[in-house]
Amino acid sequence: MKTVQKELIAKRQEIEEKLQTILYEDEKLELLYCGRQYASAYALIRRKDGMYYSFRFSDHKTTPYYSSKTFDIYAPITGEVLRNIRETLDKVSWCPFTLYDYLTLRTIYYFNNLRQPFCIDNTMNIFVGNKMGLLFYRRKRIGKDNWEFETVSESFQKELRKLFATGLLHAYTCKKTRSIQVYITEAGLSMIKDTDLENNNFVKHYLQFKTDPTFSSCLQLPTQNKKYKPFRSPMDNPPEQMVE
Repeated sequence: MKTVQKELIAKRQEIEEKLQTILYEDEKLELLYCGRQYASAYALIRRKDGMYYSFRFSDHKTTPYYSSKTFDIYAPITGEVLRNIRETLDKVSWCPFTLYDYLTLRTIYYFNNLRQPFCIDNTMNIFVGNKMGLLFYRRKRIGKDNWEFETVSESFQKELRKLFATGLLHAYTCKKTRSIQVYITEAGLSMIKDTDLENNNFVKHYLQFKTDPTFSSCLQLPTQNKKYKPFRSPMDNPPEQMVE
């Protein structure tokens, strides 16, 4: 194992131990995980009321679309650093994990497994250059060398942007296609897993949504004369009696 990896694992253990000392009784360190390639660690904290907040420790900046706080991963975890983290947790707006959040993550998970990922449009350096809000689309292979692209409805765009900002979604550049593909982070997967175990109501709505024609139609190919079609979100045509 490389020295840097060993140092990162040791740092993660130190962060985990010290974070536990500043959490309130109704708060839980749900997850603390290291980044896949770089010197980063991500913390997910949940409260008993269902609210959550994620933040990161790192030695480098991340995309400006990630809205949570970043702390220096190589700085000693002193009392002052812990006070800063505690002050951050007290001041920031925690996020509720809604039914729409769950349905969106489940939808991303479903289509990623089909190798039909959601992607970020970077044709004008929107993602890299931070010139405007993130724009998403869905990418599907049609035949050997052809691709079909589906636009994403505005309501779904907003939901994806929100989950990206709160750390439940992130993106990477696919080496083969050079497209910027969206994936569910470890924090997002943890939220799905916990919801599957704890919230039967959310799961029932997902199963209903998945079998609804609104969802199934997204898998159908467009006609030859229609290259683009909108990918609708759970918010565009929700199942009956949908509640958060």
